[in-house]
Amino acid sequence: LIQNSWDVSIQANNLVNHSVVGVKIVGGGNHQIVITKLWGVQGMGGPPPAIGIELKNTPTQTPGVSDAGNRINIEDVAFHHIGILLNSDSRNNIVSAYTVRDNQIGIMFDGAHENEFSPPVLIVPPRETMMPPYYVNNSTIERNEIGVVFSGDSTANLVKKCMIRENLVGVKITTTSGVPEDNSITENWIENNTQTGLMVENSNKRNYVINNAFEHNWNDSNDTSGILVNSSSGALLILNNSFESERNGIIIEDSSNVELRRNTIESSYDEGLLIQRSFSILVADSQIVNGYDSGIHLVSSNSISMSKLVVSDNLGHGIEIEQSPVIPLGIIKIGGERTEKQGTTSENNEEWGGIIAPGVDGPNATGNTNELLIKENNGKGVYIHDSAAPIQLSLVEIILNGEEGVHIKNTSAVKITNSLIGVTSGGIISGNGVNRASSGVLIESQTKQVRIGEAGEL
Repeated sequence: LIQNSWDVSIQANNLVNHSVVGVKIVGGGNHQIVITKLWGVQGMGGPPPAIGIELKNTPTQTPGVSDAGNRINIEDVAFHHIGILLNSDSRNNIVSAYTVRDNQIGIMFDGAHENEFSPPVLIVPPRETMMPPYYVNNSTIERNEIGVVFSGDSTANLVKKCMIRENLVGVKITTTSGVPEDNSITENWIENNTQTGLMVENSNKRNYVINNAFEHNWNDSNDTSGILVNSSSGALLILNNSFESERNGIIIEDSSNVELRRNTIESSYDEGLLIQRSFSILVADSQIVNGYDSGIHLVSSNSISMSKLVVSDNLGHGIEIEQSPVIPLGIIKIGGERTEKQGTTSENNEEWGGIIAPGVDGPNATGNTNELLIKENNGKGVYIHDSAAPIQLSLVEIILNGEEGVHIKNTSAVKITNSLIGVTSGGIISGNGVNRASSGVLIESQTKQVRIGEAGEL
């Protein structure tokens, strides 16, 4: 126990078999701690209710002492209820570990602020210790029930450059006594977690998932996803991530105010992106390709904006929309809008269903003048059925799909403008049958209020 103290240095080879806590720091700060092995008690019943290292309300501001964070380096953290716990206003600490493994929770931020967990830096122990310098370029968080948890009112914490693998859940952001906000998960490799790679639940504040690689976060008994967003409304930003060989790349359910930008989802075994019972979702400048089912599937959702996408080479439909309800001011928008200033590009700033969607910088993902490219999917290009929400397709190119380019069934209020459904230019619909089906657009079964072309005619 280090309590209300400053400038303490500890270097230990083994702190093992503790049943309560290995190291606890309360108050004070500016400590330098290096531990080789931090192990709880191993037993047949799993990890005991022990904590490997706990930081509480540290550092604190003391007269005459500057506010200085602690620097913690640990080689191996294992066999605890919580391996590393930062709570109760701990802030500006940097904690590193080679491996955090075989705990119930690997790392937990609970009411902590502006802390960082990242790979260890080069450690040069004092000469008299005879310990050689050591360095590793990534941390591994593995075989925990949950790898990393953000809970309470934790704010502005960072987890980066870690291998997060073989946990039940890789990373979890959840509301307990408070709501996590402005936390970042970035530059991590998140793979082979058996329930989900990253889970966000009951969160109504903004957090960031940026520049991560997700791969195969499921097993045969769990039909889950790279990212699962559930019952959240906190303006979550999912930016510039890759998803490969997931069951579903991303699932959003019972949620709102989620932004997906510049992501690549490929080789999903079910839908690449599944959105259920949700609204105010932005999907932009991304690619959803080579999946074993449909690229994008919307179920009972509204106020969805999709632009600058490539949805191609999926074995199901390109985009499927079903059972979308009517809500005030709600519309499902696929593609963009032709404006006087920008021609075929969408407006740079647009208020969309309560979410502000600023313009996406960088190249158009479609590589052409249209806002969205749907091609060479085995099923229909766009399949809209059993829906009442207004749906708009504009500046969309739909070509070479296995069935109809657009199939509208038992639906009302669909508008198609400034789009190419075929393989040649020169019209709104060019060359029926080029989508390898009898129709470029098929309208059937009590469908009404469909408008094709600006003037409602071809």
